[in-house]
Amino acid sequence: MNFAIPRNNNSEMVLYIWKIIELPSISLSDLLYELSFELFLFSPNGANQFIQKVIDNNFLIEIPNNMFKLSNNLEQKLKNWHKKEKLKF
Repeated sequence: MNFAIPRNNNSEMVLYIWKIIELPSISLSDLLYELSFELFLFSPNGANQFIQKVIDNNFLIEIPNNMFKLSNNLEQKLKNWHKKEKLKF
């Protein structure tokens, strides 16, 4: 199993984060907090920049109530990953 953080690939980084936080959606402020103060992946400024990049690239999409979720493509990849992980056990 590869535990390396995929810092050079934004879509893989978003998937990496979603595998950890395991939420269907999240607010921007909660995501910023998670990235900076729970996971320690970015400084608050760096987290803000990363979040804006992944929104601009449509890896995260806005849904009602100012919440964000994975794009359909990344959501499908996450579901496939979950299926593979379940088969291991």
